[in-house]
Amino acid sequence: MGQFDRQINTVKRLIAKYGQTVTFKHINSPVALDDSKPREKTDIAASQTDIKMVFLSPSVSGASQFGKELLQYLSGTEIAKGTVRGYCGSFQYEPKLNDIFIRDGNELTIKAADTLAPNGQIIMHIVEFDV
Repeated sequence: MGQFDRQINTVKRLIAKYGQTVTFKHINSPVALDDSKPREKTDIAASQTDIKMVFLSPSVSGASQFGKELLQYLSGTEIAKGTVRGYCGSFQYEPKLNDIFIRDGNELTIKAADTLAPNGQIIMHIVEFDV
């Protein structure tokens, strides 16, 4: 039993209640199947999984400051007005910049991603999208 189990359960419960089902497409990096030929790389099919995610605009009360400093540091820019943030609990992948979320049939491009994981326990992922 971890130190942050109560917080993890709260995040899961609230996202399950208020979240929207989206498709997460994990884009795999090409890999060399033959070690003697490292330049000959083969694409591996992308993995897809459905997850629940809560979407908030940065102007929503409280959401404008939560994680903003770290996301600004990561992306090096101010958070633009046309952005939206998605919050999801932990799942089998950690969102990366080349991954894709599909919401209502529209592909969302990841602008910045961060994981809230004090003491190594993943509580949730915070993903910023361009819209």
